[in-house]
Amino acid sequence: MLGCTEDTDSETAFINNVVSSSSQMKNSPQDSPDTRRLLEKFKPRIFVAPDSYIPISFYKDYLPECEVRPRKKNHIARHQRVSQTSLRDIQSNKNLYLDYRVSAQAVRRFTVRDVHPEIYGRIYTDILAASHQKIPLIFLKYSVVFPYSGLPAEIGHLKRLSSRLIGDPLAWHELDIHGAIHVILQGKTHQPLGVLLAQHNHHRVFLAFKDFKWPDNNHVSISFSQYSNEPYLMDENRPYRLERTIGNPTDITYLFGVTDKAPFGAGFDKIFSKKGGAREIRTNLVLLPLNDPLYTAWIPMGNIEKIWGF
Repeated sequence: MLGCTEDTDSETAFINNVVSSSSQMKNSPQDSPDTRRLLEKFKPRIFVAPDSYIPISFYKDYLPECEVRPRKKNHIARHQRVSQTSLRDIQSNKNLYLDYRVSAQAVRRFTVRDVHPEIYGRIYTDILAASHQKIPLIFLKYSVVFPYSGLPAEIGHLKRLSSRLIGDPLAWHELDIHGAIHVILQGKTHQPLGVLLAQHNHHRVFLAFKDFKWPDNNHVSISFSQYSNEPYLMDENRPYRLERTIGNPTDITYLFGVTDKAPFGAGFDKIFSKKGGAREIRTNLVLLPLNDPLYTAWIPMGNIEKIWGF
């Protein structure tokens, strides 16, 4: 998003507050049959916008098309092509980065026959202290991988023109793993309580049976926004809708309507329903180890974009 690389004191303070907050969160074992069973039971239905990106497999589709490159000319990349094993070896080498070699135009023409759509699952547990009670919660976290992420579909003519001078507004950066879907359950009964949607710069919580109707089959329908790949709850009442989005998390007052004064990095995500042509993508649930490089790598997992050569 526009403004996502700003490094201000207020943004740094915001991040530090989030990172330092107390938590009793624990991971469930990835190799447990119970973990897979619960993730399968509540696995969301995934929809994508027309003329946009579809979820792929990181290890089957993305990584084989990547090359390892040095961040500086005086460093030598040891691996031109990268595998799952070699990625683990170089994941902490800050002098390297991955470069995806398939164009954004090509991948926007991909169908499910061309790739292996996967959804990556993890489970966390935590305790919510409220009204002198301690409520155990289960968070089922689902992530999908997109080969590219663009700017919001609606950013205004001048912003779009400016963005084209810097890069491609439909493919602002390679590899998008930022969006995540959390299904929240009551810890003891496994009763669904709602969903938490993680977008690039913020989270939204929607309560089941209050903010939306919980589906009878337990599979919540999620529609990813056009080009920017942000997860939203499906709305079947209209072909598409526009939602405010921001590039800087400190502009949250605009995001939630406290102010209508749009900051520079603001735009509108475009979210399609089935009536508007949203396509359902059937995904295969994959449980990677919690220390897998997809989750833990320090190196950039996509090309380092340059602005006018810098």
